[in-house]
Amino acid sequence: MRQWVRRAASAAAVSLSAGVAGLSLPAPALAVSPDIVISQVYGGGGNTGATYTNDFIELYNRGSMTVDVTGWTVQYASAAGSTWQTTALSGEILPGAYYLVQEAQGPGGTTPLPTPNAVGDIAMSLSSGKVALVTTSAPLACAIGCDTAAGVRDFVGYGSSATSAEGSPAPTLSNTTAALRDDDGAVDTDDNSVDFSAGPPDPRNSPPPAAEADLAVTKFDAPDPVTAGANLTYTIAVRNEGPGTAESVVLRDGIPAGTTFVSFAASAAGWALATPPVGGTGEVRATRSSLSSGDSAEFTLVVQVGLTATGRIRNSGGITSATPDPDTTNNADTEFTTVGPSTPGCTITGTEGTDILNGTLGDDVICGLGGNDIINGRGGNDVIYGGPGRDLISGGKGDDMVYGEEGTDFIKIDDGVSGNDNADGGPGFDLCSTDPLDAVLSCP
Repeated sequence: MRQWVRRAASAAAVSLSAGVAGLSLPAPALAVSPDIVISQVYGGGGNTGATYTNDFIELYNRGSMTVDVTGWTVQYASAAGSTWQTTALSGEILPGAYYLVQEAQGPGGTTPLPTPNAVGDIAMSLSSGKVALVTTSAPLACAIGCDTAAGVRDFVGYGSSATSAEGSPAPTLSNTTAALRDDDGAVDTDDNSVDFSAGPPDPRNSPPPAAEADLAVTKFDAPDPVTAGANLTYTIAVRNEGPGTAESVVLRDGIPAGTTFVSFAASAAGWALATPPVGGTGEVRATRSSLSSGDSAEFTLVVQVGLTATGRIRNSGGITSATPDPDTTNNADTEFTTVGPSTPGCTITGTEGTDILNGTLGDDVICGLGGNDIINGRGGNDVIYGGPGRDLISGGKGDDMVYGEEGTDFIKIDDGVSGNDNADGGPGFDLCSTDPLDAVLSCP
């Protein structure tokens, strides 16, 4: 194998020295990785007395990083020849992994090779020849000095008649011997005669990297805000971002607290749906045996909001599969939906931000939908909903019903009349100022 790192260091030294003298030399182009080597060569496949039915070339990753060999080739020429045959490579080689390239099959032999990582049809000489690992698809055109040709990542000349090699050629081979790089492929001194020994062929392969599938889910709610007692629809989109097929896919989505199940449907065929009964609670599930890379589906979940629901509704769900997922941060999504009152309608309505809302001297239904609001009912018999946030609510004169809803609220219904007002602080820490006998809930 070519020692590109050593050459780069030497070139850098030349450039530095020349720079002092006013001359700068360009450094040679470096290949992607110096760590993939030819670890075994066998040209006796299918010959008389051979065990294996095919010739083969074996590669090994002696480095610490995964290397993608897509677009690379292994190439072969006869011992003295300058005509090169190529076999294309693809995929990745993990650190410490082997990559088996199957070549031509002969009439003999009894045992097929292990499953190859690449397949070619080169008929290699059993005794002597030249093998190159090249980072391009272009065939070489050399008979000598091929180990330093452009794009050559590693080179093996085997047999005494080989006209090109790293150092001296590896041993002459036979129907029953292969050239094996020592230390299971890890040794590399840039001398084929030192690095390789003749021995029984031992083709090794490594399975491709485990398949991965990046599943993603997104969710949208409508309407938002939703009226208590009305239906709320969630649109749930799932997609396999790849690169592999996801197996045993399961989508789960919970029926939010304060709601009941209405319906659940899928936009694409092939999904098995499981739901609670209409009016029930729990969760919905959608399962599928597999989801190919790039495939997607959309689901529609409809729930009914309870008449007494207040604050915000929280819905969460996610998707999983039996296939490893490289990014689990997009496997789940949560939506929050603001709940409006189920009264005959708000006569005065705020926004989801911070508002100052003043009632009239008559009967009002005042709805603060969110934010930190200041609400004053003034006169009349009012119904006031604070909504999510920290609200300051005054019922004013009259018989009032005040719902603080979610958040820390201060509710004032002390209008000097005993027992005519009602206050419900709702979720959160609330303070209430009342008259004697006023009805108070969720408020110290």
